[in-house]
Amino acid sequence: MGAWASYGLGSENQDLPGYVVIHGGQVPSGGMPMTGSGFLPAAHQPSVLHPKGVVLRNISALEKKVGLQEDKLALLREIESKLTERRSDSDLINAAVKNYEMAYRMQTSVPELMDLSDEKDATFTLYGEEARKAGTFAACCLNARRLAERGVRNIQIFHRGWDAHGNLPKEHESQCKDIDQACGALITDLKERGMLEDTLVVWGGEFGRTAYCQGSLTNNN
Repeated sequence: MGAWASYGLGSENQDLPGYVVIHGGQVPSGGMPMTGSGFLPAAHQPSVLHPKGVVLRNISALEKKVGLQEDKLALLREIESKLTERRSDSDLINAAVKNYEMAYRMQTSVPELMDLSDEKDATFTLYGEEARKAGTFAACCLNARRLAERGVRNIQIFHRGWDAHGNLPKEHESQCKDIDQACGALITDLKERGMLEDTLVVWGGEFGRTAYCQGSLTNNN
């Protein structure tokens, strides 16, 4: 869905991708095909942001010399302009150069996005103190609002661990405790900022499941 929306609507921010997946732990079961672009061009697949540890792979510049990256991009553009005159697949070449240029801009935009030091104490009261800890669901929700503010149209947050087959009161109590305040805070935050009127918030599981018990049914389980 995110890839199709990116394909149809494009992006409002030239320094960030139009489709972002964000989670604090492992890649969800099933891997990246769950959120890939399918048969659409690779430019519409998501960028995966990790709130904990390395935010985005290869985000740090390899070149230490100031201006070297800019020189490389300038050379790529020069090569591209000559190739497009002679080749029929010039669109592919142009897309590749645009990806390189986006990656270059993201070296500045992504660290700024993930830095929560400019958020007010009232924001952390709303989302909960967990939002100060990188990798928590609350931090993901806060980063989602920051992405939406910056014009990223498609933001997907993953929260794992809902595949419970027994002991549901204990299993789901811990899960709900993890997400409840942050989900409410995100909606409240968007509304207070006047963003909820044009933001669609969807909360869903991996697939539709009936509410039935595996094993013996008791008053406590």
